[in-house]
Amino acid sequence: MSQFGSENPQNGKLNIFAAFKRKSMKHHVECGVRISIDENDVQDLKEVLGEDKSTMYEPGTLSRCVVCEDICVEGELAIEEVLFIPNKNDPASDNLNRFRVYLPRVCCHECASDYAQRHSTHTTPPVAINLRSIGTAYKEYIESKSNESKSVGNESTKIAEEDDPNNENQSVAPISEAERDPFEDGFLICTQLVKTGGADQGGLQVGDVFVEFAHYSKKRFPGLKSIANLVRRSAGKEIPVVVWRKLEINTLKDENGSGRTVFQKLALKLKPLQSHDADGGGVLGAVMNTYPLPEMKN
Repeated sequence: MSQFGSENPQNGKLNIFAAFKRKSMKHHVECGVRISIDENDVQDLKEVLGEDKSTMYEPGTLSRCVVCEDICVEGELAIEEVLFIPNKNDPASDNLNRFRVYLPRVCCHECASDYAQRHSTHTTPPVAINLRSIGTAYKEYIESKSNESKSVGNESTKIAEEDDPNNENQSVAPISEAERDPFEDGFLICTQLVKTGGADQGGLQVGDVFVEFAHYSKKRFPGLKSIANLVRRSAGKEIPVVVWRKLEINTLKDENGSGRTVFQKLALKLKPLQSHDADGGGVLGAVMNTYPLPEMKN
């Protein structure tokens, strides 16, 4: 049976298992969502995940239970959080950053039943009903999380409108952490803010990750100096930006009882204030760094 996670690089692409160490962080089981694993089901999942994520499985992983690692051709849907850490023994590691992904897996019926008991969750007996391919089940899972997040987004937008009656800050409904690789399209991050500065007045927060800064984006980013120059020549003018913001919504609980983490995309307008130095250029009152932040070297 063919599986994702070929150890050989193809078409000159990065060999992810040579360049990164893979660490499983945690998982949760969608108890009662019964799935099957065969060659057709794996191909179906590949179409849902896309080429990049499909290479992030270790060889043979998809046919093994996420808990006990026994061979499992039927089971229940699980979502595994995996951390990829640059392998310092690989020559290319200096150009790589760690990242997290959320990958669909299978959980055998015995482990799913144990999980359900420990988390007071309902599951179904292992009978041949409502059996889906792992690709179909994962697609339905993503859609359900998207709908759930939209309802949270509506509430978040309502709160934002109360704080911002002119609706100057436009928000897009948040998405759940399991839906995507957080901030994969980001290229700048705000690490410090000056209170009452132009960035603070425009609604920026520490930790916001920029997707767009005026006409700059991840694909078109010459460097931090270009951002600084743009700010300097924009005193008193609005700079349109788009950021991802990490939120914790306490009304939605994870399995451990903590608030559900969601990510909200916001369109802001930042107006640099006139500086008091010799040239009188614009200042935002924010410290920004490239994203992802570089790892500390030993």
